[in-house]
Amino acid sequence: MVYVRSERAGQRVMQGITQYVEQRLKLKVNRHKSAVDRATKRTLLGFGFLVRDGEVKVRIDPKARKRAKERLRQLTSRRWGISMERRIREINRFTVGWTAYYWLADTPTPFEQLDQWLRRRLRQVRWKQWKRIRTKRRELRAAVGTTACSGPTATA
Repeated sequence: MVYVRSERAGQRVMQGITQYVEQRLKLKVNRHKSAVDRATKRTLLGFGFLVRDGEVKVRIDPKARKRAKERLRQLTSRRWGISMERRIREINRFTVGWTAYYWLADTPTPFEQLDQWLRRRLRQVRWKQWKRIRTKRRELRAAVGTTACSGPTATA
């Protein structure tokens, strides 16, 4: 990526670089991937750029978010019959790497949205694992019992 002030300068630089790469380095330039455009409309290695309050910010490219969601959808498939511990281990392996790669993004919202969506998917997996109504009732009561307030109660 080369940044210049105007589109005309961009066209001139693009032509010069293309000539240099093809003639001097004997490489082929992919004209489909090469373009002169605004930085906010192009992506680089899964990152995009936006301008907010006169500052350039880094964001996660929507395609990268879609790919991450697709991978998590595979890992939380209710048809994949593995233990919840192994499933969470696999999900952690993926999410730790993904968040480590995209940590410098200036937008926290994609991380929060993905977290909410993943928690919902995990609840769906657990619900599907509890096959019978009796099991669902017992497990839900056990979950409520562990989160209930253990402090003193008021009596009337």
